[in-house]
Amino acid sequence: MTLTSLARFGYNFWNNNSNSSNSQKIVSTSGDPLNVRSSPGSNNKAIGKIDNGSILNTTGNSDGKWTEIEYENQKGWVHSDYIKTK
Repeated sequence: MTLTSLARFGYNFWNNNSNSSNSQKIVSTSGDPLNVRSSPGSNNKAIGKIDNGSILNTTGNSDGKWTEIEYENQKGWVHSDYIKTK
């Protein structure tokens, strides 16, 4: 397998396993702000917080448990349990 083939496989694997589409979502917590992480996982650095009820833009990338979002001109990750379709 060539490097190009491996890159295509990785791209297709990630996109085929994506559980969300590029869209707007609403933060839905018990009232507390939602942590935005530098990468998926609660042990990763929090780069910010988003208030409950806020609208955010997802990138379409998700591992099922974490969803990638656009946050202050960078990418961030939030736990998928705390966002709902707008």
